Amino acid sequence: MRVCAIVLLALVAEACGCTDLLTYGVHVTVRDAQTGDTLTATVTGTITDGRYSEAMEVERDGVLVGAGNRAGTYDVEIRADGYQTWTLDDVKVKQDFPFCPQVETVRLEAELVPLSTAEPLTDLPAPLPARHPVPDPGC
Repeated sequence: MRVCAIVLLALVAEACGCTDLLTYGVHVTVRDAQTGDTLTATVTGTITDGRYSEAMEVERDGVLVGAGNRAGTYDVEIRADGYQTWTLDDVKVKQDFPFCPQVETVRLEAELVPLSTAEPLTDLPAPLPARHPVPDPGC
């Protein structure tokens, strides 16, 4: 009976298109928010699912991948020299089929804002008035 169950699972997996290939669950194209150009500078990324954390791999210039054959709900953080950090929370990566290791790839575009054009802080409190010495009334 056990042999039949294993054979049945193997047939279901093959019919569903399961392979031994690694499928990345998170695929991020990183662009400059002003120009729309793909960033070729040093780009790094981290994905986190609860206590699990993974440094993303560079697939090619400006493209990072992670969560290889791993379903989960990820927080994604992308960094590049000279740019503000980009984050996106609750990215859901689903498993293709119950008996297959592959996951459905979630494709994201991260538009990074250059630090030189970042908006200035506007909610700063007004400066305190300058203090001048009070003359001694001579009492």
